[in-house]
Amino acid sequence: MKWLLYIFYFEVALNLISGVSAFVVPPTLMTQFTTSAMPLGAGELARWYGVLVLVLAYLLVRALRVRGTVLKIVLEALLVGDIVQIIAVVLTVQTVGSWSLITGSTLVLSIVYMLARIVCLGQPVRTGISASNADGS
Repeated sequence: MKWLLYIFYFEVALNLISGVSAFVVPPTLMTQFTTSAMPLGAGELARWYGVLVLVLAYLLVRALRVRGTVLKIVLEALLVGDIVQIIAVVLTVQTVGSWSLITGSTLVLSIVYMLARIVCLGQPVRTGISASNADGS
């Protein structure tokens, strides 16, 4: 079951792409959610979102390399984020009034990440996030 960790490396790669995109060309990110005109401030908020996504990508890749307690804590935090992300997708779709490729794929990926995190946290030795249960992780 150690292959589940590759899902998180995929997540890092997508987060790097999304983070750089949001930071460099925030209007492009915004138009993927809605065709409505966005005020200048909304684009700048997307840029700040890009900063956070890049930090989370770095944090996850470092935790994947260290494993153990560090990775468990990061996966727990990201699991909370998955739940909030799923709620945010639903709220966005309700506000905008339609699904887009981004909202649909975000929902699917959030569910996949959430399930992978649950399995990894529930079976840390089998999934490779901990060397053993005796190491306190």
